[in-house]
Amino acid sequence: MRYVADGQQWMMRGRSFDYLTAGRTVSWPDFKAVEPEGEFGVADAADKLAALPTLPALRRAELRALAARKQGRASAASAPPGNRVFWASDYVSHQRPGYFASARMSSRRVYGTESGSGQNDQGYHLGDGAMGLMVSGEEYRDIFPLWDWRRVPGVTAVYNPAVPFPRHTWGKGSYGGSDFAGGVSDGVAGAAAMELVRGGLRARKAWFFHDDVVVCLGAGIQPDDPALPVVTSIDQRWGGGAVSSSAAPGPLAPGATHAQSGPGWVHHAGFSYLFPAGAPLRIRYEHKSAPWSVINSAVHGSMFRTKPLSEVVAAGDVFSLWIDHGTAIHVPTTYAYIVAPGLARDAIAAFTAAAAPTIVANTEQVQAVARDGLVQAVFWRAGSITLADGRRLSVDRAGLLQLRRGTGKGAILSVGNPTHAAGPMTVKLGGVATRFVFPAGLYAGKPQSVKLAR
Repeated sequence: MRYVADGQQWMMRGRSFDYLTAGRTVSWPDFKAVEPEGEFGVADAADKLAALPTLPALRRAELRALAARKQGRASAASAPPGNRVFWASDYVSHQRPGYFASARMSSRRVYGTESGSGQNDQGYHLGDGAMGLMVSGEEYRDIFPLWDWRRVPGVTAVYNPAVPFPRHTWGKGSYGGSDFAGGVSDGVAGAAAMELVRGGLRARKAWFFHDDVVVCLGAGIQPDDPALPVVTSIDQRWGGGAVSSSAAPGPLAPGATHAQSGPGWVHHAGFSYLFPAGAPLRIRYEHKSAPWSVINSAVHGSMFRTKPLSEVVAAGDVFSLWIDHGTAIHVPTTYAYIVAPGLARDAIAAFTAAAAPTIVANTEQVQAVARDGLVQAVFWRAGSITLADGRRLSVDRAGLLQLRRGTGKGAILSVGNPTHAAGPMTVKLGGVATRFVFPAGLYAGKPQSVKLAR
């Protein structure tokens, strides 16, 4: 029961699975083609589990609601809200009524991708800090033959189409190059971070998940070969109408790549992308078409359908947004952006002026965000930050930290252990120390939380 309710349910939006959890089946048109009961049989399993007489009434209702969403009979917004760290999988999931977001990472412990027999051979970057972002659940469904796979949403990568992707049969060899990948969460809010050492690039990436936005930070970005171009992909999804930006509030012309720099924003289909410090942006909206065989050359490709995948064509408008870090990166560079699902274009100015999170730090030592009684930080080594009230918040080892003000005068202090190294971690807040101890073994990467009196 927990596998479905506490696992799969947190990897979905509406009737769609997060593509970052789909493995090689991301290269199949509609998962039903390879799973006759329909995308891993979730709806059927949820219905059967809900019929168990010993199940508590609340769990029964939760499972029935899951089945209804999976079958398209209930709103995607009915999913239970919260934040979950799947520490053994280097994956963090965040659900709110208004949106779903995720971060898919990899490490020396966890494969970055699954491919084999010609399936998903383009999915090299799926575990390199990719980000899922959905409201309806349909934003990426069956778009994948049309993607530029060197610009998977959320990923920072060397952009060199002249060199084919390495092939990792059934994931072998696709491990990340660092132990640092994981998250922190108290079940309500959370953050994720990974050290990317793969594909000829190093970067320190972090995501901070809030009720209405996700703050995305990158630091220490440097390719092994400074002559090669580097990009950070922000999104690549089905087009949903006109694109506008702070540089050109009118609709951007389709079929062309538009450049923008300086502090500002981009808006498309109900999603606002904010750049408080500016960035060398590239924006593109175009009609594309391609057969599924470009990402799936499996010899059994016609097993579940009447014609080969070379004759099954995906087509439609595609919206792409990315940061072009350029070449000649001799000094590590950074990025910072905020994704705000549901933020209307006309509300961006007011939000930016009064409600946007504050980026406290974005360096190779610490990345931190603060907002409305919530402080989240990634410490890449022992260090400290200063809070708005003047208190120092420090840790004595690398890790993730979150301080969330609760009801009344209390607060919840949470820590994450992305390296999975066993041992103590001491957090000091205004000179008062709180000690955590991470165990060895399976639960080493599990976040821990305590309630503070003040």
